[in-house]
Amino acid sequence: FFSVACRRETPPAMAGRIERRRIRVSYMLSDTNFARHRFGINSLAVDLQQKLLFTAGRDGFVRSWDLATKDFASVHLFEDHTDWVNDVCVCPGLDVMASASSDTTVKVWDYSSPRPKCLHTLLGHADYVKALAFAEGPRSLVTAGLDSRVCLWDLNQLQLKGATAAPLINKAAKEGLYSVAVSENGNVIAAGASDKVVRLWDPRSASHTVSLIGHGDNVRALLLHRDGRRCVSASSDGSIKLWDTGQQRCILTVNLHADSVWSLCGTPDLHTVYSAGRDGRVFALRLDEGGDDVSTLLLAHTQPIVKILVSREHRSLWLADSTSTVQHWDLDAQAVAQALEEKEKSDEDSEAEERPLLGAASGCIPGESAVMRVLVLNDRLHVLSKDTSGNVVLWNMIGAVKVQEFGNVDLTQKAAELNRRQVVPSWCSVDVKLGCVTVHLTDPEALSAWQYSSVFGSEEVEKKISVGSCVVQALFREYQNLALQDKIPLDSEKEGQNPAWLAHSRAVQRGLSHDYFSFPPHTVLMLTEHGRSYRQLLRVRVKNITRAGEADMVRELIAASRWVYNVLFEESKDDQRMQRLVFILEPLPGVSAAQRLPVLSTSRVTGPAIITVAKIARYVCEHTQLLSKDELVSGSKKAHDYVELVCNDQVLTPEQDLAAIKHYVWKKPDEIMIFFSAKVQPSSA
Repeated sequence: FFSVACRRETPPAMAGRIERRRIRVSYMLSDTNFARHRFGINSLAVDLQQKLLFTAGRDGFVRSWDLATKDFASVHLFEDHTDWVNDVCVCPGLDVMASASSDTTVKVWDYSSPRPKCLHTLLGHADYVKALAFAEGPRSLVTAGLDSRVCLWDLNQLQLKGATAAPLINKAAKEGLYSVAVSENGNVIAAGASDKVVRLWDPRSASHTVSLIGHGDNVRALLLHRDGRRCVSASSDGSIKLWDTGQQRCILTVNLHADSVWSLCGTPDLHTVYSAGRDGRVFALRLDEGGDDVSTLLLAHTQPIVKILVSREHRSLWLADSTSTVQHWDLDAQAVAQALEEKEKSDEDSEAEERPLLGAASGCIPGESAVMRVLVLNDRLHVLSKDTSGNVVLWNMIGAVKVQEFGNVDLTQKAAELNRRQVVPSWCSVDVKLGCVTVHLTDPEALSAWQYSSVFGSEEVEKKISVGSCVVQALFREYQNLALQDKIPLDSEKEGQNPAWLAHSRAVQRGLSHDYFSFPPHTVLMLTEHGRSYRQLLRVRVKNITRAGEADMVRELIAASRWVYNVLFEESKDDQRMQRLVFILEPLPGVSAAQRLPVLSTSRVTGPAIITVAKIARYVCEHTQLLSKDELVSGSKKAHDYVELVCNDQVLTPEQDLAAIKHYVWKKPDEIMIFFSAKVQPSSA
């Protein structure tokens, strides 16, 4: 179950043979600078000495807030994860904070400096990392994940420059782990799994000592006594259990909650324990080793509670639910103790509904609305999103631009109003897992959609460009410019030492770019390695892509990704991926002599799927000599004003393209038949 491994944040220099990687490029659509959480909060942690509260969000961010200010001002934003952050843990005495994510990584942060820095990325898990625990005595960090593994990390060792921890032991369990706890001295580790079992280990011998069996569902939260003698567990079966770890037996079972219990916190000696869960209620409990318990209801929340945090001096209670807002209550430790004592002295069980000890929240850290639904429009350039407040927004994925807000309207109906009869290959995928629209590009789909550059405002009306290529170039433009200015000597000695970087440098000399559009500086860019799952490689703001450290990582990853490298630094050869269709042009029968045009010398034509009716009309005019070449080139006359094109008895409009004609008009798998005739021009007076 135990393994230890780590990676330094500064990547090694590329040397020799490049290891190819399948890389996915992703970016977020947002018109703000991510000032607050915009999705649910999964975990809370506090540093009382520096008066900081840490929040771990489903938006992929960790944030810290100043508890010394009245409105809990935002202090730091930690933005290196590419998926949900499931847990956060402060490590006293080290001035570091650890975060665990669904991107399979654990990150150790230095938050004492004005600009937070990720010190280490810990790579010990192959699936979502769900829980963290810190042992103050040995200064060790314990992590647990859905890969059924518990990992032990020596943070003292990681603080040594260039240090790399060696594996301790590596075993596999049957079920994923959702909770973990460790005693203060680090001698006992407990982990709760979806198989309803609490497992205990002694890390000194790396041996699995005992399994505590008794719950009827997933074990979602754990607490250990400071010396490991007792353990408190909470489960999705709604129960809370007190265990004697030495005797390996359950001392007490408490059933206070009407549904799953998701969160526990308490004093190091487990004298007082706080519980919360899906039923939205928070209880304070006093568990007795003799098998007695006493509890009091602190508050009844309106939503399921994901996490609670009570400060060690019992003066503050923080609550996180499925929204992006964190709420705060002032807690009176004496009042709680008195309520528990009164309940303990009471001999009668009152049938009346218990009244919560706490009233309304004394403060909160508000969040922003999260996007919950998204629809891609037919042009594959725009998406419609709907957030938790009901607001529907139209986005242009090209440049991450908010186009228009429609308010609280029906998303599907608005998409039907905006959609046109277009057929464009899917060059990207989108999701809203992080609370905003995230666009993903992978090879080969990213290079499958093409458009005329005039769609993006270019004056080169005949130039065809790959949409995905232009997006990638715009995202990496600052890095391209930096690479083009790099003056690395191209001598034989350099080539012998590092041929991979030399090849990269030579390609830079042919650097490609465009000015069709750009992305806002605050746009979040993410690179992940994809296979059976996605593993984080890099998360960075577009404006920081050339910053020391990030630029080195970007250079390494681009060199390892053939498709991204080719898009940025090689002449495009991807037009062969452009969809082409065959169509036949014939004169329309049964028309008047004035409308009749001659048969074309070449009537069977193969053209790009994006070619428009206006361009086909120009081809007809030129080959039937209806208009002269000079008239067509000068633009003094528009071909579609002189030629009418008909398919399947429907008159075609100038903006329709072949792909749309085949899908909406022709509706057959064989070659498209298009008839042409001259339009009768009005006689001049």
